[in-house]
Parts: sequence; C-alpha cells; structure tokens
Amino acid sequence: MVCEGLRIVKEIDVMEAQKYLTRITDRVLIGGEEIGFGVQAGPRVGHIIGLRPVSSALRDVLTPSKMVEVANRLKEKDVFLAVRCGAFRIAPYLNTTMDDVDTLLMASNINLLKLMT
Repeated sequence: MVCEGLRIVKEIDVMEAQKYLTRITDRVLIGGEEIGFGVQAGPRVGHIIGLRPVSSALRDVLTPSKMVEVANRLKEKDVFLAVRCGAFRIAPYLNTTMDDVDTLLMASNINLLKLMT
C-alpha cells in the first residue's frame, strides 16, 4: 500500500495538484460564505480549509456538539468533514469534483436549516 501511494505521489505534479485543490477550496469558501461561514484571516493553503460560523444566527445554533451532529449527518450522505476548534475542516482529495462541493454545500445548508427550525 505504501509503495502504491509513493508511486502515485511521484507521478503527481504538485503545483498542478495545489492549483486544482485551491479551485475546490475557493468554491467551498464562496459557498460557505453564502450560508454564513467564513475563514480565519491570513494566508491559507489549497488542500484544506476551515469554515467557521460567522453569522450570529449560525454562531447561536452551532455549539460544538451541534457541529459534530451536523458532521455525522453529512457522513450519512457520504460527505466527510471534521470538526476542529469551532470550525468545519474540509480537506478535499485530488478526485474531489465541483459536483462533490455542491453536494457538500447543499447537504450542509439543509442540515443547518434543520437545526435552526
């Protein structure tokens, strides 16, 4: 397994991979902002993003336990993210598509609306 992983890494153009993943996480950021999330200011890398609730409505509802609940609901839909220090950590893979991002954002929005009603 390790040898196969190293073979794949050797074949990857790391700069192209970073550009691709940056496009993915940029789309996650834009979609996240549309539903009340933001990212911590400062430089970031393309292969991981942490979305924090910034709207007062989301901050009131998304306690740490509720964030874990949302993450678990998303997992049931084969959407995987982690909860870390008050943020949803999203780390796309090289095979993540824009359709996958749309699924993440739609499922997240639906689950957040359920919490808020």
